[in-house]
Amino acid sequence: SRDKLMRTLISSRDDWADPIAQQVREKMPEGPKALNTITIPDDTIPGIQGRVTNILDYVYDFGAEQVVKELASQAEEMREELRDDSMDADDISELIEARSEFITTRLKRKTEEAARAIAAGMYRTVGPDDFDEADVMRLMDEVFDTVEQEAKLTASYSVSEALNMGRDASAQDLIEQIRVAEYSAILDQNTCENCQPVDGTQTSVGSPAYYDLMPP
Repeated sequence: SRDKLMRTLISSRDDWADPIAQQVREKMPEGPKALNTITIPDDTIPGIQGRVTNILDYVYDFGAEQVVKELASQAEEMREELRDDSMDADDISELIEARSEFITTRLKRKTEEAARAIAAGMYRTVGPDDFDEADVMRLMDEVFDTVEQEAKLTASYSVSEALNMGRDASAQDLIEQIRVAEYSAILDQNTCENCQPVDGTQTSVGSPAYYDLMPP
């Protein structure tokens, strides 16, 4: 899901490249002030945002199901019956949609900022008279290299967030059957200095310590 979200965000190039390139061609002769007004059309946002929402919804549901399966496995071992309550996810759905909107509009803003900065740099180094289609293509590659880096960071954080939102919602729903929540760090080379020392820490679901430990 992380890779799928990253590819979805990177695919914004399909919707945004032509409008940016056309504005660069038109505004380059006008100078830096004009280049600083490069914008991405707002009507390109809903399609990308919808795809982001679908991915985060899936990850959230997966996280919720993980907790149910873990409890079911423990209940089977202990020969106990697991309560089967439905969970009202309206608030979570609204939160995921808001998160998707934030992700998409942030990527749009970052792309616009990159396009403006790189175009202004080319105005200084290449100049409007010598600026040609090869420069346009080079500019687009540089802009979307920046987008790709932003997409990787955003995808990693957002998928982790959605997964843990799902796990938390399910844990809250089944709180009477959960004695303790235990923080488990992966303990690989990417484990941060904050996560490593709290590996194995146990706390009650919903307590302040629980939310302090809840990733990301």
